[in-house]
Amino acid sequence: MTLHRGCLTVKGLCSRARKGAPPLFDNLDLVVGFGESVVICGASGSGKSTLLQVLINGNKASGYITVNRQQTAMVYQKGALLDYFNVRQNIDLVQRFSKQKSLLTAKEVIAEIGLPDSLLGRPVSSLSGGQKRRVAIARALVREPELFLFDEPDTGMDLSALKDVASAVVDRVTSITSAVTVSHNPYYISRIATRVLELRAGKLIELFDWETIAETDDQFDQRYRALTRALEEMPIPDEGVPSQSGKIGYLMPTVWFSGAWQWLKGGVKCLLSLLTLTPSIKDFANISIRVFWQTCLSGLLFYLLVGTTLGATTIAVVRTLADNALTGIIGMLLKPDRLLEMMGGAYVVFLAPAVASMLFVARSGSICSAWLGELQRGGQVRALDSLGVNPDRYLRFPVTLSVFAACVVTIAVFAIGVWGGSLLSARYLFEVAEPWNILAVSDDDLRVSQFWIKTTLYSSFTAITITGLGMAPKISGEEVARDTTRVIIYATVCVSVVELLYALM
Repeated sequence: MTLHRGCLTVKGLCSRARKGAPPLFDNLDLVVGFGESVVICGASGSGKSTLLQVLINGNKASGYITVNRQQTAMVYQKGALLDYFNVRQNIDLVQRFSKQKSLLTAKEVIAEIGLPDSLLGRPVSSLSGGQKRRVAIARALVREPELFLFDEPDTGMDLSALKDVASAVVDRVTSITSAVTVSHNPYYISRIATRVLELRAGKLIELFDWETIAETDDQFDQRYRALTRALEEMPIPDEGVPSQSGKIGYLMPTVWFSGAWQWLKGGVKCLLSLLTLTPSIKDFANISIRVFWQTCLSGLLFYLLVGTTLGATTIAVVRTLADNALTGIIGMLLKPDRLLEMMGGAYVVFLAPAVASMLFVARSGSICSAWLGELQRGGQVRALDSLGVNPDRYLRFPVTLSVFAACVVTIAVFAIGVWGGSLLSARYLFEVAEPWNILAVSDDDLRVSQFWIKTTLYSSFTAITITGLGMAPKISGEEVARDTTRVIIYATVCVSVVELLYALM
C-alpha cells in the first residue's frame, strides 16, 4: 500500500444505533491520506451513512477523530438542496459563506458534472432526483475543500450521468485532496476508487487496495468484475434486538423533559445568534423577507378581521348590559354614550398583546415552525453546516429577528382592528356621532396597561420559542408535528401565565 500524508484519521470509534442492538462501530479505525479516493460499501443498515455523519459532526460516538472540518464538504444522499432557491442560488450561497473564496463559478461546476447552463435558473423543486444529487455535488465542488464526503452520490443516475460525476470526482482527487464515498454501485466504485472497504460488524475490512484510480478500460473491467463478485458475497447484517417502541412511549416523563430541554437549549441558541453577524446582507434580507411574509404579511388581513370582530363584539356586549341594567331611574342618570365614555379605549391596549400573541403563535408560529422543521428533517440544515454555511448565522439569526418584528406588527394591527370594530359598533349600536373621541386610547392608557412592555416581552418570547423549537433536530414528519404543537402549547401557556401575573399585580 502506498503511504499518503494523513487527511483523516479515526481510531477506536464506537457507537450503537439503539440500546440492545449490535454496535454500529466497534473500535473502528480508518486512515485516509491525501490523494486517496476511499469507497466504503456494505449491506443495507450496516452504518455507512452514519459513519459519514460522525465524521462531519464528530458527535454521538466515542473515539478519536482527526480531520479539518473547515476543509471538509459532504454531499448527502438525497442532495438536501434548499427548495426555495434555484440551482444557481444554491451554489452561490455556499460560495458566499466560504471563508476561502473559490474562483469557480456556478456555471463551471455545473458543466463539470454534465448539466447544461440552462439548468441554473431552474427551481430545485422541478429537478429530478438524479439532477438534485448532481447539483448537490456541484455545490460541494465550488467550495474546493481538502476532503469530500459523498453519501451514495450515484443513486438514481443513468450511465452517462455516472460517467460525468465520476470524472468530476476523480478530477478533484489530487495530491492535496481526498474523498470518502459510500456506494454500492460496482460500476461507479470501479471508476473512482483507489481503495475499497467493507463496513461489517462495526469494523472496516479492506476488500481492495488498487493504490491508483483506474487508468485504462481493461483495468476498469478487471476491477468491475472483481468488485461485483465481492458485493454479491456480502452477508446480510444482524439487525439485533428490536427496539421497544410504541404509543405508550409518548407518556413517559423523559419525552416531556426532552421537549423542555430542546426548548431551553433552542432559546439560548437564538439569543446567542443575535450576537453573530451574517457575512451576507443579501442572504439576511432573503430569509428575513421570506419569514416576515410567512408569519405576518400573509395573515395580516386575518389578524385585522379577528381584531375587528372582537372589538365589535365587546361593544355589543356592553350594549346588551346597558339595555338590561340602565332602566328606570338609573337610565335617566347614566346614558349609553356616557357609559362608553367611562370605558374609553383602555380595554383595547389591555387585550391586544396577550390575545394577539396567542393568535400569532397558533397561526404564524405553526407555519414557521413547520417550515424550519422540514428543513431539519430533509437534511438541508445539516447539509449547509457541512458545507461551511453556519445555520445560526444563515437561518437562526434572521428568523428570530423577523418573527419578533412580525409579532410586534401583528399585535399593533390586531389592536387597530379591535379599536376599529369598537368604533363601528359604537356608531351603529349606540348611535354615537363621533365614537373615536369617546373611545380614544390615551397615553395614560398605554402606560397603565404596559402595552409596549408586554408587546416587546411577548414578541421576544414568541420568536425565541418558534425559532428554537423549529430548528431542533428532527428526522421524521412526526417530530416536525410534535415540535410544532409544542411551540403553540409552550408559548400560549407562558403568555397566559405572564398576563395573569400582570393582572394580579
